[in-house]
Amino acid sequence: TFPSCDLMGIIAGNLYLGHSQYSSEAGKDATATYDEVRVWKGVLSDDALALSAQKGADATAADIAAIVAKNAEGVTVERTLDLAGGTIDLGGYTLTQPILTGNGGTVRNGTLVVTDAVRLNVGDSITASGTIDLTNAKVDFLDIEKLTKPFYFIKPAANAALNIVGTPTAENLPTGWQISVTASGAKVQKVGFSIHLR
Repeated sequence: TFPSCDLMGIIAGNLYLGHSQYSSEAGKDATATYDEVRVWKGVLSDDALALSAQKGADATAADIAAIVAKNAEGVTVERTLDLAGGTIDLGGYTLTQPILTGNGGTVRNGTLVVTDAVRLNVGDSITASGTIDLTNAKVDFLDIEKLTKPFYFIKPAANAALNIVGTPTAENLPTGWQISVTASGAKVQKVGFSIHLR
């Protein structure tokens, strides 16, 4: 068995294999040798796991490519942070996540970088404190035909400060609608104009 490694250590960029990050556990490293360690960007399907085991520890680059291709055949590998009414406390760290979803969820105490998309239904909202980086993200409203009035899809948590970096794009918005980011949050709203008379 390996000494424990907590999620906070992984968020911080420290992942030990057979070694504990805690000084109180010094000298308790695993007595083991490793032929190979593979880190996958996503969860492998059962077929891909079986092929990985068959190819073994001395897999070639072509073998690895075959495992990835096998995974892509039946499984869409997409890392999604689905808050769905829950709360994630980042402990002051930065978490990079391709997709963010989950109506009623809360992100707090750190920085969340969304690299691909915020996926919500019209009217859904996520609350947050700290920083949400949407510089390279887009907003995908899954039921855009229901959009009839403006709403905040990301807003500050009660009595908390929120800094939203970047303005995400939204390719499926109807004509006359736009995404705006202010100190009050990220909002979908109708484009307005003003007429000045002199």
